Amino acid sequence: MPAATSVALRPLDRGCSSAIEVAMRRANRPHCKQNATGLDPRGLCSESTRVTKVLVVDDEANLRKVLAAMLRKEGYEVSVAADGAQAIAELEKNGADVVVTDLVMPQTGGMELLKQVTVNHPEVPVIIITAHGTVDSAVEAMKLGAYDYVTKPFEQA
Repeated sequence: MPAATSVALRPLDRGCSSAIEVAMRRANRPHCKQNATGLDPRGLCSESTRVTKVLVVDDEANLRKVLAAMLRKEGYEVSVAADGAQAIAELEKNGADVVVTDLVMPQTGGMELLKQVTVNHPEVPVIIITAHGTVDSAVEAMKLGAYDYVTKPFEQA
């Protein structure tokens, strides 16, 4: 009998930025942040590091804009896509260090995107965000290789 899996559904506050940082550390990939002037406020950027590129995928335009703005304010380079199909095209064209995707979207949803990223870009962590969070979908996402699973609505600290 398989061991029970414990999954905590938690709201996303500034946790998205934290989840991205932890994902990059675990992947052992150098990264840094920049401020609006392009300078690293912590002095961690060097020739061997670069700004972490985050691909934000959500079918809700306003949420996409807000999340992208929050992440840019935190110093990340951000690109956006409206659904999984656009995300795959963006990932193939420009790459990303981390994918933050909604779970429920028309056409190609977050779970299908997760599967494709895991197969074609296994080095890219995927963070699932959703307003439709259930323990079952969280467990499925984690089994498929999601780095993290967080629920909406977003709470800004």
